[in-house]
Amino acid sequence: MGAYELFKRKRIAQEERYVLWGVPKGETDRYNEKILLSNHTLAQCERVKKIAEADGFHDFRISKIDNKPLSSSDFTGAINI
Repeated sequence: MGAYELFKRKRIAQEERYVLWGVPKGETDRYNEKILLSNHTLAQCERVKKIAEADGFHDFRISKIDNKPLSSSDFTGAINI
């Protein structure tokens, strides 16, 4: 496998990453939630979620981060001159 294929495979793996959020033990409001893990895979988030749950965290959510590069055409509608 060439260097380009390794780069391509690594880039694809980095495109979808996840953030795990959770509310600490004793808290009930969402604004108190903490980031438990960021920029990791879904499997890593699930593993940390089990550990955090045993420590009293609750009301978990997982956010997906899309690291795909944006093209310049994506911003054309955002600028009004």
